[in-house]
This record gives sequence, structure tokens and C-alpha cells, in this order.
Amino acid sequence: MSLEADNDRLRARLADFVQEATRNEAILKRLHGFELKLLACRGLAELLELLLQAAPQELQVDAVSLSLFDPEGVLRELLAGHADSVAERSPNLRFVDDAANLHALSGGPGAAQTGPLTPSCAPLFSETGLRSAARLNLERHGVLIGSLHIASRDPRRFTADMATDYVERLAAIIAVCLDNAVQHEQLRRLSLIDVLTKAHNRRSFDRELERELNRACRERSTLSCLMLDLDHFKSVNDLHGHQTGDRALRVLAHAIRQELRQTDLLARYGGEEFAVLLPNTDPVSAFHIAERIRRRTAATPIYLDKGSLMMTISVGLASWHPDEATSILPPQLPHKLLDAADKALYQAKALGRDRVCSQPPAGEQLSPV
Repeated sequence: MSLEADNDRLRARLADFVQEATRNEAILKRLHGFELKLLACRGLAELLELLLQAAPQELQVDAVSLSLFDPEGVLRELLAGHADSVAERSPNLRFVDDAANLHALSGGPGAAQTGPLTPSCAPLFSETGLRSAARLNLERHGVLIGSLHIASRDPRRFTADMATDYVERLAAIIAVCLDNAVQHEQLRRLSLIDVLTKAHNRRSFDRELERELNRACRERSTLSCLMLDLDHFKSVNDLHGHQTGDRALRVLAHAIRQELRQTDLLARYGGEEFAVLLPNTDPVSAFHIAERIRRRTAATPIYLDKGSLMMTISVGLASWHPDEATSILPPQLPHKLLDAADKALYQAKALGRDRVCSQPPAGEQLSPV
């Protein structure tokens, strides 16, 4: 009888072990899938979206909080190029400027720590009622770059004596993914930015033009485009040298930016030619913006070794507003809008330079087809 009871107990324990092994296998398979998703992320916004929005379900926790060391604002600047980025929406994402504050959040040495949610960590989460948490320190090349906290309302989800092998592995993978995403984002940005003026380049402008035209089509709003060209730029290079010419282009780019909104886009389109996209801007408003840019440029000196140089610009303007019959962007419209702005620019040159011309005239609009 005793032997049979022992056998029953052994069978029950074996069944428990099998059930636990099956459950752990399912957990590991799910977590491995999450790691693969992390590794597949190319951009920073995509990675943060996955960590802050999808991670709670993937990791079966109630909240995720991420703090990133960003003393020079590089990460925030990279994310600013993404409309409606997760950085603007998530209250559980923080950028830390001070190394001492980051180390305070990391909770001291050790790649990971589990246990009850501490009062110092509770403010990191917008959720309430959290009882236990795991802290994952994110290190790259021996340097602390951030801290990820995952929390649960179940006080037994994370205990002080639980093994931290997996969360340490996860922390290492997230740190690598963050580093790769930042590098990828910086390379992508370099490929779209003109090195001299820090404005967008022509490739970037052409891509954004089609995107903004599609948005104007969806929202039934007006998109205006400016083409700007430095007057007599060749003589600046010939008389004062190419370094002065480069300085003039940088000063012009800065002057243009002073009159633009955050939603507008400036690009260096060719040698001394710049292009500007003005979303949701009618022809009359666009004309006023172009005039302010022209006046600011004319009042901005280019300082030389001895004395200074004044410059002027000519500006061409074209606008488009979809009519009621337009539901799909006409395929030739990007070219047509640019061509109209370019013709207006040549008209401004022909009329004596240092002026703004519209094609069609200000107050009218380009036909949609």
C-alpha cells in the first residue's frame, strides 16, 4: 500500500513536471518570437513602438516603462522626423539628460533585478495598482544607455528570488537593437540631408512631395511649393571664392528656416536652388511667406574677411488644391507642381530678380490634372 502511494505521488510529481515543462516551452517559444521581432526592427520609432505598445502582451505583463540616456537630444531629434511618433504618445517613455539620474533609475549594479515594485520605480509607470517588477539595465560596450522596467499587478509575477537569466538575455538583445536602430536612423538621415546646409536633399524632397500631395488629396487641403534661387550666385563664387559661396548657401538656408513652420519642409534642390513645401497653405498665404523669406534674405549680410556681402533671391510659387472629383493623386501632379513653381521662378528672374512670382498668379490655383 505504501509502495502504491509512493508511485501515485511520483506519477503526480512527474505530471506536474511535464505540465511545467510544457508551459515553460510555450513561454520560451513566445519570448523567442518577441526577440525575433526586436531584431527585425530597423528604425528607432518602430523599435520603441514594439517595446512600449506590444511588449506588455508579448511578455504577459501589465506595464512597460523605458528610460533612455539622451544628454544631447540625439534620440529625440531622430524621432522628431517621424510623424505621430511613440515618443509623443507614450507616458512611459522618458529621456534622461543626466547620468546620475539614469544610474538612480537603474537601481545599482547588476544587469537585472526582480521583486516588489519599489516606491522609486512606481512614478515611471502611468498605470496604477502594480505590485511587482523586473528591471533590465541596458548596456552597450560596458556603458549604461537606458533602463527597461516591466511590471505586473500580480505580486508573485516577479519575486526577489526568481532567476534573472532570461531578462538579462532580453536586456542584452534590447540594448543591441537600440544601438543598431540609432545607427540605422542616423545613416538614413544622412542619406536624406544635404551636408552643407543641413536641409533635406532632392531625393528626400521628391519623396516628401508625393507624400504631402497624397495627404492634401485625402484631407482636401491646399499644398503650396516654393522654388528659391540665389541671384547672381556665380559672380559670388567668381569674385569671392567657393568658401564664400558655401557660406552664402548656409546663411540662405538659415534665413528660410526662420520663416517656416515646423510642418514645412526645406530642401536644397540643386546648386544654389532651394525648394520648400508648405502643407495646408493657400496661394495667398504662401505668397506672404515667400515675401517674408525674400525680405529676410535681402537684409541678412554675408560677412567676409573684410566687409560684408548682401544677397537677394528670386522665388517661384505654385499651389494645388484637389477638386471634389479628385480622390486619387494624379500621377503627373508632382512633376506638374514642380514645373509650375520652376516656371514662376524663371519669370521672377526675367522680371529683374529679387521678387516673388506665382504660376498661376497668387489667388488662383494649379489645375488638378
